[in-house]
Amino acid sequence: MKIKISQSDKALISAYRMLQDKEVFSAEDLAVKSWQEFPEDFCLAGYKNHPNSNKVYTFVMGQNAALIKNGYIKKIGEKQYKISSTGISHVENNLNQGEKDNKKFKINLGRQETNKLKEFLENKITKTILQNNSIDDLDFDDVSRFWKISNSVTYPDLIEKISQVDTWLKQLKEEMKKEKRKNIIIGDRNGINDKQLKLLIESQEVFKNKFKTEINYIKEQRPKPVRN
Repeated sequence: MKIKISQSDKALISAYRMLQDKEVFSAEDLAVKSWQEFPEDFCLAGYKNHPNSNKVYTFVMGQNAALIKNGYIKKIGEKQYKISSTGISHVENNLNQGEKDNKKFKINLGRQETNKLKEFLENKITKTILQNNSIDDLDFDDVSRFWKISNSVTYPDLIEKISQVDTWLKQLKEEMKKEKRKNIIIGDRNGINDKQLKLLIESQEVFKNKFKTEINYIKEQRPKPVRN
């Protein structure tokens, strides 16, 4: 059974398919690619041979830009974007079922994502959680290392980092459920069991709630991505 894919999802899928040709793309690139991949969704009304650029722009521009707000696409300059690791994971793990007949889709974590996940599991704060040690005394600086953010992080980058952790934890949980195993190996030697994963998921929620004030402060003070 195919899952229903929204138009913003289709724009994200289009960005994903551009990876083999270019890592950084313009808003215009995304508009054309989205139209090429999904012409019925992104053509001008009455003109199937012409892309409706404005429809695609709404997903990456303005206050309600869904793909930016969700951390799936990252703005790196004036009308310059790149799909984030969170966006790649979302396509490969959540959207591929709706596109299961499309041969361009490959469910593959890849070396880069594997290395990032391994680095996350080797993080000092992550190890504290995995060892079931108390996290009550951890402050925002500690959790910043867990999320791998700097003191000058912008709100879009912060959301991307938090979303990335959420995505990893969801991936691990689904993989364990699918394989019906209580342990999983990442890379050559990094392993995690179901109880440790539960601790990570619970800690992530604790951190997001405990530091709402700090997150909202960053949102107010640094709401926009840094432009290169």
